[in-house]
Amino acid sequence: MKRKRTLAAALLLALLPTMLAAGCTRALAPEEPPPELAERVLAGPQPAEPEPVSGEEAEPEEPPEPEPEPEPEPETEPEPEPEPEPGEEDVVPPRPARELRAENDPADYTEQPGYAPEEEQHLHPDRPNDEFVFTFAGDCTFGKNHGFSSVWDFPTVVGQDYDYPFASVRQYFEDDDFTMVNLEGALTDYNVPMEKTYRFRGPPAYAKILSGSSVEIVTLANNHSGDYGQRGLSDTRASLEAENVLYVEDGGTLLVETERGMTVGVCAFFWNGWKQKDCIRELREAGAQFIISFWHWGEEGTHRVNGNQTWAAHEAIDAGADLVIGSHPHVLQHIEEYKDGLIVYSLGNFSFGGNTNPSDKDTVVFRQHVHLNEDGTASLGETELIPCRLSSVTTRNDYQPTPYEEGSAEYERVMKLMLGN
Repeated sequence: MKRKRTLAAALLLALLPTMLAAGCTRALAPEEPPPELAERVLAGPQPAEPEPVSGEEAEPEEPPEPEPEPEPEPETEPEPEPEPEPGEEDVVPPRPARELRAENDPADYTEQPGYAPEEEQHLHPDRPNDEFVFTFAGDCTFGKNHGFSSVWDFPTVVGQDYDYPFASVRQYFEDDDFTMVNLEGALTDYNVPMEKTYRFRGPPAYAKILSGSSVEIVTLANNHSGDYGQRGLSDTRASLEAENVLYVEDGGTLLVETERGMTVGVCAFFWNGWKQKDCIRELREAGAQFIISFWHWGEEGTHRVNGNQTWAAHEAIDAGADLVIGSHPHVLQHIEEYKDGLIVYSLGNFSFGGNTNPSDKDTVVFRQHVHLNEDGTASLGETELIPCRLSSVTTRNDYQPTPYEEGSAEYERVMKLMLGN
């Protein structure tokens, strides 16, 4: 059985205060921001920030015809794609908020570190009835940029094998009370994109990647869910609903009743962060015992957390959220313990079709245990981190996140980064 990659609550509580004293996790926390800063935070990220997606790529040689035995890795890989100039992001207004009840150092690696094999055994077969586990992973783009084509792009590599992307991490998604990711890009056959630099799209059937691997919830509060306008967004919603995958949009709320009896509130923000305090209050009044605020924020390509992120995250905890999860930087950012809550500033890329060969391939599966107390309240328990590479190979992106071997240099690098070292 795979050794459990566990960051116990005792470890987290022991290490984070030490780092706080040393100025690690809080070194970037700002003073109380002036009104204009708060206004910028609640307005969401600015539209000019580009995605770290490559442009034109040198066309590699066609791969050889498959043989009966497994085909070896090609000897020559395409060069990493150059970064194009940023363009403006277009915004598609969300539907009204809804309530549902339903179930680091960037590096190109030249060595081939070992990784843990997939196992089907449950990690916690004897979990107590009052203990719940919620799993989170980063940016998932099931498709490619408009007009881009390569033998290494997501649709070509994945095809119709919907089990392929999460094959090496599915065990973590199945052994929990729900799993949530950031879905970046439209799931639609409509092929008229918005006028912007990066337009991500995959077929509606790619919603099966989520449902087939026990991903129950996605956030659409990001700068790519509207890449194909209202029609593309509507198709994305319909694709998710057809697979019974719940979603939450910018400034919206979701009330989830887990199968084992905890009521969880989820809210998500990109442009509409000014709604955060009201959303959290409404979720608590609706009966949420545990509240998650999911943000799309920060600066792309940096492990550094900026003051706006810290300010908005602290506001969420102060308003009553228990857990804050972040996305958008496309790389990992650290965990912070704040009062009685926990903040994960960025989970980085995960199964990300927006880049065929990102230089920083580190990612993580984040699992939070939550205890349901006798009085009906919930409290944070053990935290698990499963350091991964976003690809099963080192030389390119094959869109199959794969755990690092526990104790390897890559594993330790991710753990140190997430702990703020």
